[in-house]
Amino acid sequence: MLTFFIGDLLPIIVIMLLGYFSGRRETFSEDQAR
Repeated sequence: MLTFFIGDLLPIIVIMLLGYFSGRRETFSEDQAR
C-alpha cells in the first residue's frame, strides 16, 4: 500500500518541483537582467 501511494504521488511531486524551480529561475534571470 505504501509503495503504491509513493508511486502515485512521486510524479506529481516531481512535476510540482520542476515547475517551481523553472518559475524561480525565470524570476531570478529577470532580476539579474535589471
